Parts: sequence; C-alpha cells; structure tokens
Amino acid sequence: MVSPIQTSIKRALSPEVTVVDQEAITETKKPRLSSAGADKDKVNVGNVTTRSTTAASASVGPKPTEPTISASLRANLSVPVASTSATSGDTTALKKEFVDALPDDLKQLLEMEIETMGDDWFVALRGEFIKPYFKEDDGQAHGLAFSVRKGVRTPPSLRNIYKEIGEEIGEFKAPAHGHLTSWARQGVLLLNTCLTVRAHEAASHSKKGWETFTTVVLKTIVDRLAPTGAEQGAKGVVFLAWGAPAGKLCTGISEKSHHVLRSAHPSPLAASRGFFGNGHFVKCNEWLEETYGAGQGIDWTSVMRD
Repeated sequence: MVSPIQTSIKRALSPEVTVVDQEAITETKKPRLSSAGADKDKVNVGNVTTRSTTAASASVGPKPTEPTISASLRANLSVPVASTSATSGDTTALKKEFVDALPDDLKQLLEMEIETMGDDWFVALRGEFIKPYFKEDDGQAHGLAFSVRKGVRTPPSLRNIYKEIGEEIGEFKAPAHGHLTSWARQGVLLLNTCLTVRAHEAASHSKKGWETFTTVVLKTIVDRLAPTGAEQGAKGVVFLAWGAPAGKLCTGISEKSHHVLRSAHPSPLAASRGFFGNGHFVKCNEWLEETYGAGQGIDWTSVMRD
C-alpha cells in the first residue's frame, strides 16, 4: 500500500497511498505505523489500532527487558489525547515533550517515526514506542514494508518494484539502496499484513493475531479518510494490495470512496504472475491527480535523489 503525506492535500496527519504487503521480511520487524507524518490521504495500507495479540505473542526468544521510564516521560504518557484527528498545537507540543524526554538510544530507534509520522498519529501511539516488543531487528526491517536502511542489500521484492516503476515511468532508474522514506514523507504508508516473521520463513507469523491489528489499521484509514466534505483532503485513499493476503484484507473497502488496486505480490515467486505490468504506480497517480488536483501524485522517482 502506498500512503505518503504533506501540506496542501498531503497533510502530516494521514496517508494518501497505502501499500499493503502480505508479510514482514524479518523476524523481529518493529510493528511501526508510519504515515510519513506528511499529510496525504492518498494511498494507504492502513494505520490503526491494535488488539491484545501484539508482537509479544508472535515473537520468539527471551522476553525483552522493560525500559526504564523517566518521570517526565511518564507524565507525558499520562496526558490523554481526546482525538487522533486533532491538529492543534496540543499534539505538536506533546510530541516535542515526549521526544525531549526520550533517552538517546530511543531517539535513534524512533528516528523515522519522529521525522515522518504526523503529530496526531505519533501522540496517539507514543505509548507503544517504549514497550519491549518495539525493538531493533537484524538490521533489515526499519518500519516500512519493503524498505531497508541504506547499506543493506535491496530485497528481491523491492528490486522487482523498482523494475515495474522503471517500465511505467521512463526516467526512473533503480537506486543503489532500498530506503523508501522519501515515499513515506509524501504520504505513502507501507504496511505488512503481518508485522513480524521468522527470518527466511515466509508467512511464519500469519494467523497469529497480526491480521486483526492490520484490519483495524485499514478500518481507521477508511473511516478517517472517507470523503465527507468536512475536512480538507478527505477525498479518499489509494490502496495498493499486493498478494492474496493483502487483497483479502482490503475486501469491503468502498471503491466509491477510495481506489483499490490489487495484483500479485512483487516477490520473485509471484511477480511474473500479475505484478509485472500491473501499472499500479501510474494508475495510482492518475487517481490522485484526478481526485486532488494536478501535482498531487506521488513522486516515485524521489528515491533516486534520497
């Protein structure tokens, strides 16, 4: 799912494009929801609430140590947020106060969330960011489906995504990295249907509770970004659902209010069975520009300059 964000119709509040992937790529992938704090309501694979079956139930190995919480951090967490759609200075101030109270190691861990997540989403989820399950992995996953940090080899599925973009957008040249934060900053939400998986064991954490969580994320996006006429930018979202599990999760989304694009998964095992040639990146931007106006599509080539 693609779900970027920023001023005009790309608000730092919500995703515009949601890209839903069928699984996570590493065993300890952090269950992050980054709507790229920008502001789009474009393509989104969801951002949402959780249920009791969190990463803890899907994780393996020893239980992480509960982090020490300072008094200032505890005080910040005690402040309730009446609505995650709030855009007032209250959420901005709460986010700054929370970040200032974090120890340096957590600030580094949460660098992506701090930089790209909208203030309202960040504040609503801030309590999760300091829980034991929200930890680093083997260096591959960093909070966005398909994306890896610079210096980490580009995963095969992302290489196929780059290949498809190159076929659709002539000027696109695959970068030497797999870091997709530039898409997130525009409002693209990159979300796995399951947020953890054992290394090299596809779907090993499916049907263990994550699907409930990601379904709620999608519901939140759908309910929050459905066209109402009462909020700037609330004209719908583009969902890119790749793979059968992602397509199933998007069942029931109103295609009168949103735009859902489905295809095979970009993995080497499935890409030739419907991902290649799906035209999703161009179709996504055509819908966004038709809905939000010229220039409101996603700049997929931004990864070349990041």
